[in-house]
Amino acid sequence: MSDSHKTLHLLLYAMIGLAGLALGLRLFFGIYQVHGVGMEPTLKNKELCLVANYPLSLEQGDLVVFRSNSGKPLVRRVIGLPKQKVEIKDSKVYINGQLVREPYVARAKGIIDTAPVQIPEDEYYLLSDDRLDTLDSRRLGTIHKDQLLGKIIY
Repeated sequence: MSDSHKTLHLLLYAMIGLAGLALGLRLFFGIYQVHGVGMEPTLKNKELCLVANYPLSLEQGDLVVFRSNSGKPLVRRVIGLPKQKVEIKDSKVYINGQLVREPYVARAKGIIDTAPVQIPEDEYYLLSDDRLDTLDSRRLGTIHKDQLLGKIIY
C-alpha cells in the first residue's frame, strides 16, 4: 500500500472516530440555556450549562434540568430526595426535621411556610435559589424522576 493510501486510510479512520465521539457526547451530554432569574446568583439568565443526560444518582444540592407540567424545561436545585420529609418554616428549609444549610440562596426572607411534604419514591423536591415568586416544588409539587432531563455539570 502506498503512503498516500495509508494517509487516506488514517484520515478516514480519524473522521469516523470523531463522528463516533461527537455522537457519543451528544447522547450523554447536552447544552442548556438558563431562562429567567430563578437560579440567581448561582446561574444567570441566558447562561449556558453542560448537562449530563443520564445522571447516575442525585444528591441534595445538585442542579437539574426538568420538564415542568407545561412542557417547559426549567433548572432547579434538588432539595429533598425520595422518602424524605421537607418543610419550610420561617423562610428556612428543614429535611426530616433538620435545618438545611443553604449558602446558595439569594432571597428567602418572607417566603410562605409550607406544610410538611413526604416525598414519594422516585420523586424529588426542587427549589429555586431565588425563593421569591418562582415556579418550583412549592407550586408544582414533587417532580418524578421521569421529568428529569439531566444534571448540570457545568
